[in-house]
Amino acid sequence: MEEPTCAPPIENLHVPTCHPEKETRYVLVDNQTADMKRQQDDDVSWTEMSIKPEERVSSPLHCKEKRTRFVGKYACKECGYVAPYKSHLSRHMRKHTGEKPYKCDQCDYSAAQKGDLDQHIMIKHTSERPHMCGECGYRTAVRSALSVHMRKHTGEKPYRCNQCEFSAARKGDLLQHVMINHTGEKPYICVECGYMTAVRANLSAHKRTHSSVKPYKCDKCEYSSTRKYCLKQHMNKHTGEKPYLCGECCYRTDTTANLYRHMKKHNR
Repeated sequence: MEEPTCAPPIENLHVPTCHPEKETRYVLVDNQTADMKRQQDDDVSWTEMSIKPEERVSSPLHCKEKRTRFVGKYACKECGYVAPYKSHLSRHMRKHTGEKPYKCDQCDYSAAQKGDLDQHIMIKHTSERPHMCGECGYRTAVRSALSVHMRKHTGEKPYRCNQCEFSAARKGDLLQHVMINHTGEKPYICVECGYMTAVRANLSAHKRTHSSVKPYKCDKCEYSSTRKYCLKQHMNKHTGEKPYLCGECCYRTDTTANLYRHMKKHNR
């Protein structure tokens, strides 16, 4: 009877590649496991050494372009973050050091990650918007922004308040809700006058009152504003639209300010 074929010894396992002339053998350092599946999640470390193509043995893994199978983990001494590769840990450490080596050649912006710089350039310095919504044609330079946008069509609101029934499509909207309605926190402060707000966009708009900058301009008249929503309400005067409705009577108006003044009549 023919003897059964034995598996290769654990210290001699290797992975055949698409390029035999560049064959690589992987050696299990700690000899605790022979599991060579791609989804390894233990602390096993692999080292590699070159072998000749004719020395290859069969293996359940087939290598693609990237042949590295190093699964050792590197821990951050500052916060305990664990990275599978040393280069990942180096990128992570910039959060602690504040290093931003990737600099924009068109403005003063700099970033800790190259991907953030690429995204900045696409958003601020080009008109490229490669990610498009198939439902309404909305386009954006940021893939994650498209994912958030799609929740408008699906109605998905994954971020839920643990103190009330409020839920939001975006994490930032939930954090803003908590500060406004539950904690009263106002972390954004104007250095010119001490104005405080829970909303970063409100602070940006407020700062324009000190500089007299009004970037939102009406294309029908000479009106301009420091706030985008003010321009939107102003446009109702040109269109005749009155979207703000009183819940107590049939009164309708084109601005929230008018509705607020009207509601005082019911509260007397």
